Amino acid sequence: MKKSKFISLLIAFCALFSIQVNMHPVQAATYHVVKQKNYAKNKPYHAKDPDKSVKIWNKKHTKPISNLQNYPHTTWYASASVTMKHDSTKAIYYKVKSGNKRHSGYVWHGYLTKGKYAATSTPTTSVLFNPLNPEYGIHTKNIDNNLNNSVISLFPNTIHDKQTQLAADLFDNNIIGTESCVSIIVNAKYNNHDNFKDFIYKQLQKELAKNNKAFTGFNGFKIGAYVNPKSKKTIVMLKSPGSIPTKLSTVFYDPKNYSGVVSSDYIDTERNNALINLFPGTVKNDQVQLAANLYQSYFDVSADYPEHYDDICKDILGKNYKKKVVFVRSMLGWKSPTYRKGKSDEEIYEAAKKEIAKDLKRQHKKFNDFKGYKIGAYFCPSTEENNYGVTEIVLVPPTVKLPNIGKYTFTVDDVPLD
Repeated sequence: MKKSKFISLLIAFCALFSIQVNMHPVQAATYHVVKQKNYAKNKPYHAKDPDKSVKIWNKKHTKPISNLQNYPHTTWYASASVTMKHDSTKAIYYKVKSGNKRHSGYVWHGYLTKGKYAATSTPTTSVLFNPLNPEYGIHTKNIDNNLNNSVISLFPNTIHDKQTQLAADLFDNNIIGTESCVSIIVNAKYNNHDNFKDFIYKQLQKELAKNNKAFTGFNGFKIGAYVNPKSKKTIVMLKSPGSIPTKLSTVFYDPKNYSGVVSSDYIDTERNNALINLFPGTVKNDQVQLAANLYQSYFDVSADYPEHYDDICKDILGKNYKKKVVFVRSMLGWKSPTYRKGKSDEEIYEAAKKEIAKDLKRQHKKFNDFKGYKIGAYFCPSTEENNYGVTEIVLVPPTVKLPNIGKYTFTVDDVPLD
């Protein structure tokens, strides 16, 4: 679970009713592959302009399946260059897959730059993550709370709520629960010479009237509003009084590279602590635990995971971590689904502990060799993941000073309202 991403373009509309204006179907252009050159070895690329909206297309170039803007800190690996023809025009696209192997498609070559993504400095912009799907989020630099609050002020006696605001910021009403929820989306073109509040008032009033609603009809509703600072496209979300909101988890992330993320829903603290207790005399450390937790975000049984996890470890454990930090692993994720079929969670967990003992023996070490070491441990508890049962133990010698990484958790309480 990965990436410093901007807004997910996938919008799940609310159950009660959804209002939109100026939504027009887009005709898909016809493209044909006229040439494809496969690479013997995948080549790394990253977005040339991380802030630019760039579509990632399906193979036939008929449907955009994602956007590079959602993955500004991701390294993409090109396996082929593909020449596509549209009418009399030819263009070269790269067939790419993200480093964690979870996203793939075709991108015009001019939007990518050779080489792996490398952060030049610690990001100064914070990100609001989607706790239900931490791979998606929005940079706070793309949020203008003055504009948002000007829209909210049009709805008297509503309650500006952090969770509802996050749902609006991320265009995802699942964050508040679709039951008894109202969404209003305005895509009308805004003339920058007009007063924005007057403009949005007229647009919202028009759409509310179509449903026999008015600004004053939402007393006690929780509200959030997002106005795109550039296009001024607007979404308002309202949640009826007394309705039960979705329970949101905590997101853990690499603060130097937002592409390393994991939800607390994928963390079993009790089992992690039990693993730590296998190593007598060690000292549990939150920062080292973060490194262990984020192993899940980059591990995939089909991925070349070490180089991506290496970036996380450099950020969290220090750039020279390889010289002294010890990793002990269970690779049950490599086992086939047949191996795991019919086994209980406890049986998988016990098998993981045996794998840890084997890895220690392979490294000519014992459980009691790490007195005073800082430790973190992670066991993947999700039966839906290929890496179910994969375990990571991170052990840092007491003489190693960990870098200062700052804040690395996100909760709904972090959503700014002013």
